[in-house]
Amino acid sequence: MTSLERGTATDIHAEAFFLADHAAVENGKVYVNGGFVARVGLPSYPANVALAVVAVLYIPWRAYHQTHKFLITAEDADGKEMPLRIEGDFQVGAAPDMKFGDPTIMPFAAVINALPILGPGRYSFVLAVDGGEIDRWAFQAVQVVVPGYPAPPAMPPLSGGGRGPSDIPPLPPSR
Repeated sequence: MTSLERGTATDIHAEAFFLADHAAVENGKVYVNGGFVARVGLPSYPANVALAVVAVLYIPWRAYHQTHKFLITAEDADGKEMPLRIEGDFQVGAAPDMKFGDPTIMPFAAVINALPILGPGRYSFVLAVDGGEIDRWAFQAVQVVVPGYPAPPAMPPLSGGGRGPSDIPPLPPSR
């Protein structure tokens, strides 16, 4: 049994981890618009996508008053790490009205203004705390036809072929 199967030493885990169109944390609450993004339709590739990543961490009392590290990364359709890292340290303590042993939650939201999507396929966000992966969220990038927009040339999904930006065919000339 690995340490991930047993849980971390403090049993911090994700109560929620997902993508949204927009999210913000205010006074310990997460405000979400367009939550649980599982499919992104784009007329052409490569493209940049604006998203928010949301995590709500369960923090047991035995993990209070300790410095913990979190890391959020993204993987492309080939499972390779993308150039996106959201990382930091956090520490929580008990609120005055909590009883000994009460757990708490720690919400987190970050806006990503330009996530590069190279082509159709399955992409993932990975959440790690204290060096161990605790959750992941996948979404599917699909090519859609938008009325009035020239249809791009067909392109196979990015999977197993190791395709990169230089392998993406150019967009048709604009009218």
